[in-house]
Amino acid sequence: MAYLFLVPEWFINFRVIMEIIFFAVAGLVALYSFNIYRLSCQRESKLFGIGFSLISISYLLRAIITIFLFKQLGEGVRGITLETLNFIGILGVYAYMVLFTIGLITILYITFKTKNWQIYTLLVVADILILRLSANKTLSFYLFSTILIFFICMHYAKEYIKYNNGKTALVFIAFFLLLASTIEPLFSNTYNTYVISDIMELGAYLLIAASLFLTVRKSLRSR
Repeated sequence: MAYLFLVPEWFINFRVIMEIIFFAVAGLVALYSFNIYRLSCQRESKLFGIGFSLISISYLLRAIITIFLFKQLGEGVRGITLETLNFIGILGVYAYMVLFTIGLITILYITFKTKNWQIYTLLVVADILILRLSANKTLSFYLFSTILIFFICMHYAKEYIKYNNGKTALVFIAFFLLLASTIEPLFSNTYNTYVISDIMELGAYLLIAASLFLTVRKSLRSR
């Protein structure tokens, strides 16, 4: 039981704990975004909230799938075949990748400053096809996520240069950390790499939550 999935048990436990934390923090970001939308009726805030809702759900789904598989294998696969477990695992990981990247696409779509949903639909369809048809889904997931986050970073960098806003700087730094967390596993797949990547990812979500919290507090004070 020490090396289920050929992965150390401590690492699986660590990833599950981090996924649950990611679910909670990304959900908090979504909640703050919807609060801002309620106060200001800004379309961008609503889409930002939808994007992070999808990201939050993707982490919850991955955590549930991992816990389920870990428990089944730990109990000796009772009442279910290994082929079925493998199918559930693959389906769960694929669903996580699709939800996470669609969340990023939704956030990137905000930066286009358009209401043309054909662009959004095209990106979503391309995302699903890339992940579905790729021989190496993990590599494709990290590469596509890196591209999406890079363009999101570029947008917030330009916004900061244009308006010199502290909260925008926090969001830029957050997405830069998120970019680094997706790039790092492309060059190294050691357990330590994923641990560092997860810590950077958590820092990114906390910074975004802090930025939105400041925005909500400012909006409430100005009312």
